[in-house]
Amino acid sequence: MLTRIRCCTRAAHRYLSSTQADTFDEWKKYADESNLSPMIGLEIHAQINSTAKLFSGSENKFMAPTNSLVSNYDASVPGTLPVLNKRCVEAAVYTALALNCKLNMQSQFDRKHYFYADTPQGYQITQQRCPIAVNGTFSFPLSSGKKVKTIHIQQIQLEQDSGKSLHDDETNHTYIDLNRANVGLLEIVTSPGLTGAEDTCAFVKELQMTLQLLGACDGKMQEGQLRVDLNLSMSGKDEKPGTRAEVKNISGISHLKDVIEYEIKRQVQILNDGGTVEQETRAYDSVKKVTTSMRDKEEAQDYRFMPEPNLPPLTLYNDETAPKNTDRNFINVDELKRKMPIIPGRLREILMQRHGLQYKQAEFLLEKQLASFYRDVLYCAPDLSPTLVYNWMRIKLVALQHTSGFTASESGVTAQELADLLTMEQNHLINQSQSKEAFELALTDVRSPVQIVKDNDWIGIIDMDVIRGFCDNAIAQLTDENPDFLKNLNQETPHTVIVRQIVGLVLKLSQGKAKRKLVTPVVISILKDLDSE
Repeated sequence: MLTRIRCCTRAAHRYLSSTQADTFDEWKKYADESNLSPMIGLEIHAQINSTAKLFSGSENKFMAPTNSLVSNYDASVPGTLPVLNKRCVEAAVYTALALNCKLNMQSQFDRKHYFYADTPQGYQITQQRCPIAVNGTFSFPLSSGKKVKTIHIQQIQLEQDSGKSLHDDETNHTYIDLNRANVGLLEIVTSPGLTGAEDTCAFVKELQMTLQLLGACDGKMQEGQLRVDLNLSMSGKDEKPGTRAEVKNISGISHLKDVIEYEIKRQVQILNDGGTVEQETRAYDSVKKVTTSMRDKEEAQDYRFMPEPNLPPLTLYNDETAPKNTDRNFINVDELKRKMPIIPGRLREILMQRHGLQYKQAEFLLEKQLASFYRDVLYCAPDLSPTLVYNWMRIKLVALQHTSGFTASESGVTAQELADLLTMEQNHLINQSQSKEAFELALTDVRSPVQIVKDNDWIGIIDMDVIRGFCDNAIAQLTDENPDFLKNLNQETPHTVIVRQIVGLVLKLSQGKAKRKLVTPVVISILKDLDSE
């Protein structure tokens, strides 16, 4: 479905300076001086995180061999019928609840007819006239959390994705891959309430994190799991919105920012020259960072919508209306509400207020999909330092994600196991390098990180009397080797070179069992006592 946004002001060029401008900032300045402002609405297509497709049992998997995940229904073999995937409906309900939408307890499926080679049916099954959810609101932070903006959500609908057309310029042939055909999509349509690159990108980013926390969509834009269609126009202060331009299939937050800035500049420049912005569909060239015309929309395309005859109405239930004594093959909205995962706004609040993180720290964990794992680790070990857990995840876990490809949920290491490991580090039973190595080994080992620590005999000495004994032995040994070793002590602070030498020898004598963080203050204390004698 297309958001019906009227864009572009008639005769807006009357207000614009005739001075030529090249940069986005200059064109934006002219637009502001002329009381022109962008009106932006979005259609977001989120690929549903499910093992099977929307209407068939074919596997849903990225980067599978070409045409290896295609059922008879996906290929539109005559006589095959759609069977609705319950998991996809649950993802739609969770998303609707998170976006404060009104759920239609009975929604309808429609056929949207168009003829593309990668759509063998000749139509798409969607929810044009009676979608699963309508009329929602979604709030998201701006300016590093200092402001909050709310946008109206027109509707959420379930629909099937198309296949992919693969173009070969050398042979001048186009090949069709139907692996993506019939994969479930959530189309989320906003009202034109966004006004620029900052709030639009912030909205998409917050929505992306919401879908990820809900488990509705993995949100990997580089893999096409989240695609944005942008509708933008320049609106005059006292005029109705004018003609819009639509830019299709934007696959990245940075690309979205570039598209918005380019389209504002392009449309203002047209108006400045006395022209009229045409209603058309455009594509984004990420290399040249420009949008190019694909087709005009002066005449609305007739998709010949009709009810889908092979699917009954989609009915949702609550606790009162849920059927009794059935096989549970239905959706109970109240039951899903009770299982509702936490959403970014609430999770951000918990991280900042309960665990003392700064906004940027909480945002980092959310962006890296580590926020829930971070919270669970601290829940398992309340005495753990929130700063220790944050730094460990920021430095070590993110690095491991990049090198191994594991996310926190895929690593096989539970929150309790990581909490036990970091508790050992906090109590100086192991050092940082040992905790990192134990975690890395656990990624490919059936043993827990703590068991790996025990099996490798890494647990350190925490008895301070024993540590002091090692320090005394180390000082005695160094003094025997060099009688002048302790001559250059500074009464205020013992020389760092001397401290390092003693600590290094203590670690060697204890075979690494005495940990540097415990040894160093003991050495400093002993040297101060010696210097005062």
